[in-house]
Amino acid sequence: MSIWQNGITIIISPHGPGRDRSIHISALGLRVITLLLLLLLATVLYLGLIYGRVYYLAIQSARYRRMNEEMKRSIARLEEIRIHLRESDAYRRKLFDLLGIKKTPPPINLDEILGVGSSSKEALVFVNRSNVPSILPVRGFISRGYTPDHPAIDIAASEGTPVVAPADGFVRDVGWDSIYGNYIIIDHGKYSTFFGHLYQSNAAIGEKVATGKVIGYVGSTGISSSPHLHYEVRLNGRPVDPRTYFIR
Repeated sequence: MSIWQNGITIIISPHGPGRDRSIHISALGLRVITLLLLLLLATVLYLGLIYGRVYYLAIQSARYRRMNEEMKRSIARLEEIRIHLRESDAYRRKLFDLLGIKKTPPPINLDEILGVGSSSKEALVFVNRSNVPSILPVRGFISRGYTPDHPAIDIAASEGTPVVAPADGFVRDVGWDSIYGNYIIIDHGKYSTFFGHLYQSNAAIGEKVATGKVIGYVGSTGISSSPHLHYEVRLNGRPVDPRTYFIR
């Protein structure tokens, strides 16, 4: 016979003197007790799920609050950078006005830069130095010179000013760098030149370039407060002062 039909009897028998006691639970009582236990178990599970959900939401809320605070700080930093860039641009424009540098530079006259044709002696020097980076690659002014901590020169110029190859060679690399932004590297044999912060490149890897060929345009990409050209010259892989090789 099933206990769900006849119920169940529990007999309690003491170890010492005394008589046995029995407790009879009817089939209906057994069903009620079982149902109550199941309801209790379901309630515990449900409360556990609710607690877990509330705990998860609390963690997410704290995370979103932290993200919101970080975003506010980032926006504040960006605003400071924007103000700094605006002030730097205003200073640059004022400096250009004082120096008489036009916003749109005149066309580059390579013969004028190189002095080619002025005399047979100067022409011979140019031929012998065709692979030496001996001209200023962009019209502008040197805003920062060569130092051991800054093995290059910075040439300030308006955005979009053409940048030319300072000597014959071929383009070794064209790419992007987190610091120097758009850059170009030209191989001239023993010499190599690096051009950083370009607005746009105008050369392809492996391309042969002649002295005076436009290879890109001045910009402010990468980490830069205003448009300028970061210009490096290396001799056998070691940095040298580019001004040493300029034709006077």
